[in-house]
Amino acid sequence: MAGGVMHLLNEWAIEILLLVSFFLQLILLFFAGFRRVGASAVLKLVVWPAYQLADFVATFTVGHLSVSSERRLVAFWAPFLLLHLGGPDNITAYSLADNQLWKRHLVFGLVPQALGAANVIYRSFAGRTTTLLSAAMLMFAIGVLKYGERTWALKYANLSSIRSSVNVKTPPPTTKRPLQYYPERSWLPRRDGGDVDEEELLLVAHSMFHICKRAMADSSVEPDSGEYDSKIFSYGWKEMCRVAEMELSLMYDLLYTKAAVMHTWFGFGIRVVSPLAVVAALGLFHLENDIGSYRQVDVAITYALLVAAFVLETTSLCRAIGSTWIAALLQTTRWAWLRHEALCTGRWFRLRRTVASLRRFVHRDGHRYWSGTMGQFNVLHFSTRDGTAERLGAAAEKAGLGSWWNKHVNAGSIVISDHVKELVFGHIQNMLRSVDDKSYPASKLDSIRMTRGQLALRRHGLYDDLVSSLGDEFQEGILTWHVATDIYLAVSGRATPRLTEAVRALSNYMMFLVAVRPDMLPGLQLRRLYQLTCDDLTRIWRQTKNGHESSPTSSFSFINVLSMLTRLLQLHVDDPTSTSTSTSRTTDIKTLAATLLHDNVHSHNLRHGDDVRSHVFAGALLADELLRKEKERRMSAGGGGGGTSLLPAIFEVWVEMLLYAGNRCSRESHAKQLNSGGELITLVWLLAEHAGLYRIDKTKQQLKYARNASVLV
Repeated sequence: MAGGVMHLLNEWAIEILLLVSFFLQLILLFFAGFRRVGASAVLKLVVWPAYQLADFVATFTVGHLSVSSERRLVAFWAPFLLLHLGGPDNITAYSLADNQLWKRHLVFGLVPQALGAANVIYRSFAGRTTTLLSAAMLMFAIGVLKYGERTWALKYANLSSIRSSVNVKTPPPTTKRPLQYYPERSWLPRRDGGDVDEEELLLVAHSMFHICKRAMADSSVEPDSGEYDSKIFSYGWKEMCRVAEMELSLMYDLLYTKAAVMHTWFGFGIRVVSPLAVVAALGLFHLENDIGSYRQVDVAITYALLVAAFVLETTSLCRAIGSTWIAALLQTTRWAWLRHEALCTGRWFRLRRTVASLRRFVHRDGHRYWSGTMGQFNVLHFSTRDGTAERLGAAAEKAGLGSWWNKHVNAGSIVISDHVKELVFGHIQNMLRSVDDKSYPASKLDSIRMTRGQLALRRHGLYDDLVSSLGDEFQEGILTWHVATDIYLAVSGRATPRLTEAVRALSNYMMFLVAVRPDMLPGLQLRRLYQLTCDDLTRIWRQTKNGHESSPTSSFSFINVLSMLTRLLQLHVDDPTSTSTSTSRTTDIKTLAATLLHDNVHSHNLRHGDDVRSHVFAGALLADELLRKEKERRMSAGGGGGGTSLLPAIFEVWVEMLLYAGNRCSRESHAKQLNSGGELITLVWLLAEHAGLYRIDKTKQQLKYARNASVLV
């Protein structure tokens, strides 16, 4: 039995490996693109192994052919493996670090595999001139081109290469920007309240992509670049955000797909030649005189490989022609006649509408939008977890899985509601639009970027009393305001539901960045302060619940194991941001919040002890101060509740913290998160970059106007 299986594997090893390689390419082709709008755990379990195995299987098969193949028809399959190593258009790198290894990919990938495939063809066809050899040479040339294109894409997707490309040439002041061709009314916001078409917004995103590209390369300020088009701010908050989301989607294409090379005249030429070469190879193979002497199974596999290659290459060509990337390429071409025939006459736009209609038929939702989710972590919710959850967390920490456990179990995520989006992005849009308001100083945007709540406190008359609560370090301020926000929301009963939802979502999101993604926050990563704060709150909760401090039991009976496994399945149900959160957990959080506030106001137990207890005390003290000032304002207003709530001030503080963090986050951290759907902080940062160039351009226009006026005088 075992001998029969081994004989079967030895007899059909090459065929099996070839089909596995092709199957892996199909998996990447159909699933890799979904990473643009979010990467779930299931998707990662599919794409990551396929990405890792695809190169390994193809490389191993080429090596196997070079030492064992004696059949000419099997040798004809070697160029197809080079095509597989070239990979699909929608993925070249799984992570940002892969782009930095392009030299290794060239020296230890492209060169040896091309030589190996050439050696297989040479040994099998030495001394013979047949139509099969001509077909093999055609497929070999296409395979090398596709594999080389992937290596080239890795090189140009490196952030250092992008930085070099955007700084190579600075156009002189007199150089005019190329004309932009768009469909009729594409720049005009809809006055009837309807949404702007997705295709129109995508063209707008392409026209402004140079802003995102320069910003990601840490070179967003382009001196003497001509007039900056600020029409993104003429849209409503929804369209403005969609344009920014699409720009980040285009940046994903640049970093993780073949877009850097695919949408050039060289890449376009490869896609035109490839289907023609495959058809020619198919015809030559069909004319092969010795085709009857080969195994019929091998002949069928060869036909299947050729037909599949033709379908995939033709699909790649059609996607390239119908992509909005080609519009940007046509706008910059020196061939005026081509630009006129394609864009001015509207032929390309009609083709694009057809492609877009087919895509919408297959995928209803826009494929270039942000995932719309934001991570959530709440320290009071975390501190009130039961003993079973705590034991599971301790076991994961001992097993070296603490980081994974914290990200996938203790933290959660929510889909941002339209109400929250409207409040958050509407406020951000108003802040960024103010950079063009002449009543503000020229450094208005710099103030927005450099402050982390001070402006909001000043607007609401709270600066002198509460500015110290922002802390010396940014993460320290997040911890203090997060604790204070939870206490305030648990105790105060005068908040509006929509604003409460927005404040809680932002507070939990900033805490999520502290707990799970501290590399996206500026300043020192105060991991010990965060961990000890959680431990201290957990200790306070035990004292409140049990009347004394006790450690969780460490017994692991069969019943305890079953309880822990059941609890593991329920952990995400207890997400405080979920509508299915148990009433008992909500009550526990409110009880802990009331305890912290009571200890602050009366017994002052939180004052004593180490720095962490005093830090928890700072959060409780801030909540008490907010509640006291709100009460004073209510009393001074004659007992009325209108306009006396401090929740708007808390909301604006969190928005300013979000803007500050986005501006100070490293560009590499922004880029790394694009392969899993992106982050809210990245979207906010890009909007601020647009406002930055808007202010710079307005300042240059004002200086130019002043110079002209002085000449006239």
